[in-house]
Parts: sequence; C-alpha cells; structure tokens
Amino acid sequence: MLGSKQQEYQIVAEKDSDHESIATDEISNPPPRKSSSSRVLAGLLALSLSIHVLAFLSYCWYWPAARRDAQLSTYSKLPTTYVTLPRNSEFTDDNETVADMAWDSLNMDAAAVALTDEFVLKHNLPPAARFPWDESKGLYYLEGFHNLHCLKLIRRSLSDYRQDKPQSLPKHHINHCLESMRQYVMCKASDLPIAAIEGKTDASRDEQQRQCRSWDALVEWSTDPEREACWAMVDEYKTTIHNVEKFAYCKEESRYYPKMKEYFEEHGHRDPFS
Repeated sequence: MLGSKQQEYQIVAEKDSDHESIATDEISNPPPRKSSSSRVLAGLLALSLSIHVLAFLSYCWYWPAARRDAQLSTYSKLPTTYVTLPRNSEFTDDNETVADMAWDSLNMDAAAVALTDEFVLKHNLPPAARFPWDESKGLYYLEGFHNLHCLKLIRRSLSDYRQDKPQSLPKHHINHCLESMRQYVMCKASDLPIAAIEGKTDASRDEQQRQCRSWDALVEWSTDPEREACWAMVDEYKTTIHNVEKFAYCKEESRYYPKMKEYFEEHGHRDPFS
C-alpha cells in the first residue's frame, strides 16, 4: 500500500517536472523580435511614400493653378479668352456718321482709378498724385483707356485732314499719342503668326483668333467702389484747365460723395476748359 502511494507521488512529481521544464524553455527562448534597424527602415519607407504622395498631389494642384494665374492680367486679374475679330465693323464704316457714332460711344470715364498704397507697394507701381477725396490713395490712369483715347484723337486728326478742316488738336498731343502707340506695340512684341492670303502674299488675313480680355470686365474692375475715382472725361477733344472738375461725378451712394459735395459747396464749380 505504501509502495503504491510512493509510486503515485513519483509519477505526479515527474509530470510537474515536465511542466516546469516547458515553462523554463519558453522563458529562456522567447519568440524572435524585429530588430530596431528593421523598424527604422520601415518607418523611413513609409515617410518616403507619404512625401511622394504629397508631392504628387501638390503638383496636380499647383501647376494648373499657376498656369491659370499666368494667364490672368497683372493688376485686375482679368482672364484671357480667344476671340475671332472681324476685318471690318461699324468703326470702319464708309458712312462717317455711323463711324463717328461708334467711336464716340467708347466711354472713357472708367480710365481713372484710386489705388491704396498697399496695392501700389504690392505691385511695385511708382508713387502718384493723391486722390482728391481720399489722401490715403493714389490716382492712376489705366493704360488701355489711355491708348484708346489716343486712337480717338489720331482718328479725329485724320478726319480733320480728310475733310480739309483746320486741325482741331495740337500737334504735340497727336505726336505724343503716336509715340505712345509705338511704344506699346513694340513693348508687347506680339508673336502671333498672321496667315498670308492665298494669291496675295503681301497681304495678311485679319479674321484670325486672338488672345483677348473683356473690356467690360475691365470697366467693372475700375468702377468698383474699392477703386472708383468719381472721374469723367468730360470732353476728350479739349484740354482741361481745372482738373478737379473731372472728379465731380461721385454717385450719392459713394463713400466719397459727402467730401466731394462739401468741397464744391465751399469752392463752387468752374468751367473745366477756361
């Protein structure tokens, strides 16, 4: 009886010994772990992949936007469109009355703008005379309107010549306009290839697509309350003596209307041309 109990204890002890041996082996031989260098390498690969993805997304967003911005005008951010211009229009009509009406319909009143000093500095513009109704702004004239004004003066001079009338405009003013147009054309140096006409190789085709901007959009930008100058040409074929009279066209809703009204109530209006 005693012998059988000893034998039982011996069997149980052997079993416990086996369990202890397995546990000891598991502790002394743990499963292999990744080295620190492997973890660093994996992290670098993930970082590199993220950078490349971000670079690709930035490229897809930036370059179309940059290309679009490059096609916008510098100051008013007008977009460029493609337009086919006709060879002849009401501006070239053989009927002088029709042509005169067309040219006279080109309003010059949006030529002047009042720009903040911040805008001037941002766009590296030269300093200008102060705007009469707001000394914090400078007074500027848009080049497109100046050039169109010059074309109207040159046309008037040619009209006087064709009709055997005395020249109604001073020679120095016409010469100034001719020089301004020469400078503008040579400065722009347009490289648009204009097709020669079949059978008339010394003549070029007029009805061809050109890159243009919206004149109406330029007028809208110029007359925006942020830039309005309350200015009017009055009469572009006469020389103005009292220039402040050209700034007497603020609308009642304009922020400058009270100051303009106060000035003219105190000083009165004068004939702009004498």
